[in-house]
Amino acid sequence: MVTVTPHTPNAIGIEIESEEEKSSFEVVIPPDSAVPIRKTKVVKSLSDGEMVLRVCEGERKIKTTKTESKSKAETNGDKESDEDSDLEEEDDVRERIWVATRALGEITAKVKKGLKVEVTVNVGADLSISIAARELGAKTGVRGNIEKPEVVENGQA
Repeated sequence: MVTVTPHTPNAIGIEIESEEEKSSFEVVIPPDSAVPIRKTKVVKSLSDGEMVLRVCEGERKIKTTKTESKSKAETNGDKESDEDSDLEEEDDVRERIWVATRALGEITAKVKKGLKVEVTVNVGADLSISIAARELGAKTGVRGNIEKPEVVENGQA
């Protein structure tokens, strides 16, 4: 017997805007997760005022940064070893990062700095998404639904 379980095609997470106009993406549901699935993430507000949380799809990218070159230590008057350049080769540092690709929904609220917000993402068996956000410990919050994606026929099996 073969059973086919639908999976999330991309990661689903939260993009948080900070006061410096930079944003960070935190994964809530990893890519290729079997559905239905429900996950919760607690995020902290970065500043007083308006907090913008975007629920987005995301993908992995590789960020390459060059390290600063370091000068070689001098040898004890040995000129033969000083023939090489005074600088070492630059090293590339590679790290995996998550990048938001497509916004699914957005939540905006007035908050105080350091306030914790609990965001719950629920993906149904039909790939519909339900999002809920509330202040940590509060009984009420904001909810939203995203309809299931359209099915595109690609021929007969």
